[in-house]
Amino acid sequence: PCSRLRLQKALLRISLLIATATKMRYGSLASASPPAVRRLVAWLAMTTPPTPLDLSGDGGCLMTTLREPLPTAARASAGVYATVRFRAALADGTVLHDSWEGEAPPLQVRVGAEPSDAALGWDLALPRMRVGQQVRLECGPSYAYGDAGAPPLIPPSSPVTFELELLSVRDLMSSHNPDEVDFVERYRELVATKERAKAGRATEGRATEGRATEGR
Repeated sequence: PCSRLRLQKALLRISLLIATATKMRYGSLASASPPAVRRLVAWLAMTTPPTPLDLSGDGGCLMTTLREPLPTAARASAGVYATVRFRAALADGTVLHDSWEGEAPPLQVRVGAEPSDAALGWDLALPRMRVGQQVRLECGPSYAYGDAGAPPLIPPSSPVTFELELLSVRDLMSSHNPDEVDFVERYRELVATKERAKAGRATEGRATEGRATEGR
């Protein structure tokens, strides 16, 4: 009975430890615990698969972090040039592009550009990324190359898996390049136009609601 009781207590402690480690996402618990606990937490972190983040809200674009960035790393906010190393593959394993292989150079894209410089899934992912971060994007057709695809390489309505590594960002706001300055001005005007349209719709909605109230 005593041995069984000790075993039950040990299992209970392990269960509580695992639950706490999961809740605290391992880091703070590991740093404040004895070596044996830190080893267990590290093992849990390595063996627990990361949870994908649903960027689109409809399951069409899922982002899984493969390598975390430094907390102080620069973010790829709207209006910057992002240099990205990437791999793209179809569901059957066909590799469309691989910046890690051969001499394929990284790609530079303007974050927040309209029309977009990349697939819609990238537009959702890049503003959430920091320099040094590597992610996997599982994109349905709507967030990759659309219903049309890009035949013959990409069939219509093809889901595509991307792996992105954000290598660097360059803030265009401090640029003296005329083309980049022009892009910044167009981007600012685009944002201002969207804000004016949003405010106009809100005002119209309030006016319509007021007229409906008066009619009652």
